[in-house]
Amino acid sequence: MCRQLFIALSLLTVVCSRSVARSATRAGDRRHRTSLRRSFAVGALVATLALPGTVSSASAVPSITAFTYDSQPGDLLTNGASYWYAPPGSDVQVTGYGDGVNVDANQSSWMALIVPPTGQLSLTPNTTYQTTWPATASTAGMEVGGLGVGCTDPTGEVTIHEYQTDVLGNITQFSASYRQLCNPAPDAQPGYGEIRYNSALGYAAATVDRPTIVYPDSVLVTTQSEPETATITNHGTGSLTLGQASFTGVNPSDFAVANDTCAGHTLAPGAACTVDVIFTPTDVNARRATLHYDDTTPVGGRNIQVSGEGYKLAGSVGLTTSAAIITYGGKVRVTAHLGTASGNRTLAIYRHPVGGDEALAGSGPVDANGNFSLLLAPARTTTYTARWSGDATHAQAVKAATVKVRLVMHAQAVGAYTVSSGYHLYHLTSSCYTSHTGCPRFSTWASPAHPRYAFAFHLQVHTASGWKTVTSGTGHLSSRGTQLLLLIYKGTAIRGHAYRINFAMASHADHLGDVTNWIQFKVV
Repeated sequence: MCRQLFIALSLLTVVCSRSVARSATRAGDRRHRTSLRRSFAVGALVATLALPGTVSSASAVPSITAFTYDSQPGDLLTNGASYWYAPPGSDVQVTGYGDGVNVDANQSSWMALIVPPTGQLSLTPNTTYQTTWPATASTAGMEVGGLGVGCTDPTGEVTIHEYQTDVLGNITQFSASYRQLCNPAPDAQPGYGEIRYNSALGYAAATVDRPTIVYPDSVLVTTQSEPETATITNHGTGSLTLGQASFTGVNPSDFAVANDTCAGHTLAPGAACTVDVIFTPTDVNARRATLHYDDTTPVGGRNIQVSGEGYKLAGSVGLTTSAAIITYGGKVRVTAHLGTASGNRTLAIYRHPVGGDEALAGSGPVDANGNFSLLLAPARTTTYTARWSGDATHAQAVKAATVKVRLVMHAQAVGAYTVSSGYHLYHLTSSCYTSHTGCPRFSTWASPAHPRYAFAFHLQVHTASGWKTVTSGTGHLSSRGTQLLLLIYKGTAIRGHAYRINFAMASHADHLGDVTNWIQFKVV
């Protein structure tokens, strides 16, 4: 056959494109694992010639040429978006690729390779093949990719409806329907499509102009957004019937349709319908759902991903305390104020003492001035928090304030035989030094009890120039929270002098510190 063609076309340089392409492709099938962006033109002689025994394309070739890709969310290539290309707006070329075809749509933004099972010389019309890439003895080879995305080890199915070539092996008519799964994950979805080239066979196809709608502005909870409009167009050669609108996904109740000319309607070829989507958030932050229409395309429906942000108005709560610092055993009034006009008039006050857990101190309705207050007696430094749970359109609000509690440090003279003119009097005795009896003694403790906490003391003597520090030191309260201090002296030099002593405890996380009053004493 190739020799006869060479003689008939002796004025041209012609090779037998089918035989060259077939041998080249057997090696190519084994190597082809990369992107479909490469140009495959093996055996593609694009001359349309009227030879003896052939039919002129100018007079008899059918005119349907198109490429479609359609999917549901979960498809690796388009995740639910649909694409349609057809002349004159977009070019679709089908050329030979070994024993199969190379499809190029929209200037190579989409490409498809389809070859017969290994060992077979050609694709057979009216045949359905299971597909892999590369081809095997039991599966045809098929890979579809587009928009810069390809598949790794795709599987699927292709039905060859028409496949004709001229005497030179150039493809003159081709049509196929395909399904391809790019991702083997359990929740992955396949892509579907139709290929037509000079075909007489019709097809079903539809697109959505806005497969993803994101509301540009946040919407106040329980109020409606401005509508966002989507258009569904029938690109097929026959009628397209649409089912009813339904929402699925995470927040389906937050979205609704209006002015819907799509639901339940049948669109003629080239016709379109529109739908307005309304967003009414039921809560704050991101809200999303999928609007779906069943249809009569191979993929079975149209999907529109919708999402928006809900927000609430800021709530207003205040909190005041009658004192920022109180002494242990005292009380403080804590007042919460609701500054938001709302049907929810209940406030709660929580307490969180240092080292303890937060707990409800009390709750109730606010008064005519918007106030709710409690009289409380914190035992240690405590943070109070006013909380308002919010309402349909206002966010919850909180306000906190801390009340510090000062411990009470105590001290008293022990063993004095009397008190005179404000001085505790002790007898001078040598046994103070020898047996530590009869010495001035002082007991100290704190309220609330602070067992084993450190304390400090200061001892001063009165001189002609005033009080002067004799000594100072530190100690620790016992496990019972008390301590007894003895002042041991030797000799008589202490007699008659005025002394004074006090005790102090520093501040800690749970309490502010305190200092006792001076205890004055003499040894006489």
